[in-house]
Amino acid sequence: MEPFLRSDLGYLNANMSELDMIPKVYEDTLKQLHELEAQSLSNKSKLKEFFLRSLITSEFISDSDRSKIKEYVFNIVFENLIFISISIDNINDMPADKMYSHKIALCKTIPQLLKNDFRCEVVNMPDGEIALLLNFRNEYENSFDLLLDSLSKIREISKQLSNTTVTIGVGGIANSIDECAQAYKKAVEMVKYRFILGLDKTIYKKYLDENISTNLCYPIELEDKLISSIRLNKRDSFIDVLESMIDIIQYHSYPETVSAFFNITTACIKTINQVLAQSTNKYYLNFDEFRNIFSKLLTIDQAKKWILSLFDEYQQIVAQISNLKNVKHYSLVNKIQDYIKQNFHNPNLSVESIADLTGYTSYYFSKIFKDILGININEYIKQLRINKAKELLETTDYKTNEISDMSGFTNVSNFYLVFKKEVGLTPSSYREYIKQSGGVKP
Repeated sequence: MEPFLRSDLGYLNANMSELDMIPKVYEDTLKQLHELEAQSLSNKSKLKEFFLRSLITSEFISDSDRSKIKEYVFNIVFENLIFISISIDNINDMPADKMYSHKIALCKTIPQLLKNDFRCEVVNMPDGEIALLLNFRNEYENSFDLLLDSLSKIREISKQLSNTTVTIGVGGIANSIDECAQAYKKAVEMVKYRFILGLDKTIYKKYLDENISTNLCYPIELEDKLISSIRLNKRDSFIDVLESMIDIIQYHSYPETVSAFFNITTACIKTINQVLAQSTNKYYLNFDEFRNIFSKLLTIDQAKKWILSLFDEYQQIVAQISNLKNVKHYSLVNKIQDYIKQNFHNPNLSVESIADLTGYTSYYFSKIFKDILGININEYIKQLRINKAKELLETTDYKTNEISDMSGFTNVSNFYLVFKKEVGLTPSSYREYIKQSGGVKP
């Protein structure tokens, strides 16, 4: 009896009789066993979900993964297995806690909704996505309409749960675990077409065949008009031409439409930068940055609003420049800009030497320069020197110390230090990267 008194069963004490203690110990032991069993089942469920997540995203299935299949009890069989991707729309506008709770609610609701017609497994995926693996319960049932009706109910349930829409992509059918990743990938590809077709839809191959054209012919004539609208600073004309271009590129394949929109964006940014040639307010957008933007722009309407916001920002800068031209120091700063561009390679060029040309103190002229151009004068000189060094590294075989002198740096050590800090690579590493990448800049 003494071990019981020293156990974790805190209510036990020496005042209890042995007969009273025995059923109490038995009751609590059963309770602890039930809790351990529940915890084990929960862990097993999480491990199974992790396994399925790995299975549908891996192109290669290892022998160890195949052996793990026997460890889990699945509600599905790996033949005639339909893959679905359910993606929460406008996830970037949702607080993280709301997105998480909505996903959990959907994961719990979907099996109940489908249980009469399908065997299913629900997998909670990253970034607002849920993967759904389905078999028809009736092995003779092959009605695609039944599937579409069920998926439509999921979309309605999502709106009822938290007034949030989802886009659903129907992928391929897998008849073995080796085909799972490819079938799931097709489902994810279907979801991407919400960019063209809009949110809150169920998208599948036949639906695309009925709504998407092929062989997009990029409207180069309209691009010329769009560029003209930017140069003339005419917002209404810009909107009209942009909408006409969107109408032409919209109902084509996802890659074609995204590529065409990238061309439109590039043309706009290039023209804006040409107009703002005398300003430090310029736009730079490489393809990786463009892809990051597209992770937030889910539909072409959102993309259109984004590029219009770019034009509005451009108009504000043009207005600021126009106002600055009336400032008495504007023409002086313009002349100093030209002087710096012609003399930045001189290592003795400094704020003090430049200020002497203007008749102002270095402090006062530095303030004028920054107020008008929005950049510190030393930073402006450094940018010109770095850009010149990059150009020489990309296009010539000059040695590093020669490039340092030609770019206006005081010595090679300073050149290495500044270049590495600004570019992220040493000059020699930068040159090697350009050679290996075929001219693609980091």
